[in-house]
Amino acid sequence: IKETISSGDYISALRMGEEGNQKFPDHVGFVHLIGEAYLKLGQVEESKQAFQRAIKLSPKEIQPHLSLANIYFEQGKYVYAALSFSNAVYLNPENSDYRYMQGLSYFNATEWGRAAAAWEDMLHYSPNNSLVRNLLPQAYYVMAVEYNRIGNPTMGRQSFENALSINNNSSGWLPGAMATLGKYYRE
Repeated sequence: IKETISSGDYISALRMGEEGNQKFPDHVGFVHLIGEAYLKLGQVEESKQAFQRAIKLSPKEIQPHLSLANIYFEQGKYVYAALSFSNAVYLNPENSDYRYMQGLSYFNATEWGRAAAAWEDMLHYSPNNSLVRNLLPQAYYVMAVEYNRIGNPTMGRQSFENALSINNNSSGWLPGAMATLGKYYRE
């Protein structure tokens, strides 16, 4: 089925996946491949339903969680993406790619504290990740400005100190933080 998807014959792949699923209804692989075929056909809702069904069949199988997370991310449903990536992180806590995407999803959803928490955790596994060393201070900077705006300068200072503790080269991340803050306020 994977070869058939790779060849571009998505209808045949879908048919083969459904036949396999009828013969082996408890096999998560067929359900997941049905979701992949639907996705290639542009039928995103059917694809999501298949991935959700695969997760129900085998919650410890990581690939359906990742596929679902990627769909949500592409749709701009960042909180749902973050939650799906969180499931992948739970299943494989040492994978820094899953942790990065969990944090990025929260960041894009303007869930600054959750983004910061996800990326702080990631730095335990991948301490020199340059992307996170640039983005995490941006999240802390936005939190600092927001704390100051609502009248909590103590938390604002702490957030700014957190930003500098992650990356004290503020000229590297501050322009991005200001752009992020501007976008956040515009929206």
